[in-house]
This record gives sequence, C-alpha cells and structure tokens, in this order.
Amino acid sequence: MRPSSTGKPSPPGDRAGAWPPCPFPLRHGSGTPPHAGPGTRHQDPPPHLDLIAGGTKTVGVRVGYPSMRKIHPGQLLVFESGDARYRARVTEVVECPGFDAMLDAEDLEAIGSEGMSRAELLAAYREIHPLEKERLGVLAIHLRLAP
Repeated sequence: MRPSSTGKPSPPGDRAGAWPPCPFPLRHGSGTPPHAGPGTRHQDPPPHLDLIAGGTKTVGVRVGYPSMRKIHPGQLLVFESGDARYRARVTEVVECPGFDAMLDAEDLEAIGSEGMSRAELLAAYREIHPLEKERLGVLAIHLRLAP
C-alpha cells in the first residue's frame, strides 16, 4: 500500500482512494443492474466515461464520504452513462488530506485532466466540493479496465 501524502500508510482497515479527478460530480450507488454483473455502480457523464473506457483516466478522485471509504483494492466498479457501461478493478486506494495534496501526489493525466493545468483542476474540484467536504479527505482510486 502506498503511503498517503502525510508519509504514513493508511491503517489496514482504512479504505482511502479516488476515482480519476474530473470536474464532474459522480454519484455512488450500492447496487448493480443484472446486466452489469457484480460490482459497485458509479454514474458518470459521457466525457468522463470515455476517458475511463479509453484507458486515459486510470485514477478516480472522490471525497472521503463513508460510502467511498468502503472502496478497496480488488473491488470491481461499474461506470455507467446511458447505455454505456465499463467495468474496472480497483488496484490501489490512496488517501490525501485534500485536493491540493492529491494533485501533488497523482499524475494529472491519469486523473483525466485533459490538458487542464493543476490550478484549473484544483479550482474545478473546489467549485464542486466546498471546504467542509474536502476536510473529509480525498481519495485517489487507481483503476484497471476489467473484462
């Protein structure tokens, strides 16, 4: 397990990570439609989904809500938008104290920056997530497309 930006590894029971940073809000679901197979569902807008499907976005970014902290290495996630569905396996989850630290620790292209600067990404995340949400921690969820 990779250490967090504080330099300390996350405790074994602490699941931290994030799906690819993208300036789009993502909803977490607890179920899976029968056609998608087992996994945790995430609704994603088409531009974000295209980056995941194309293998460009390999790190997801999420705020450390209790439901997001349940995500762990080996877990199967299903990303959906309309009729499009892609499955990805979580390979690692890294917890950071905030978006600033996450952007220092992660590859901007892997989080789906699409040419956005670090400052633009930080502004986009903070526009979506107010400071009280960011204080919950930020998860960088590393993904690999699954068959």
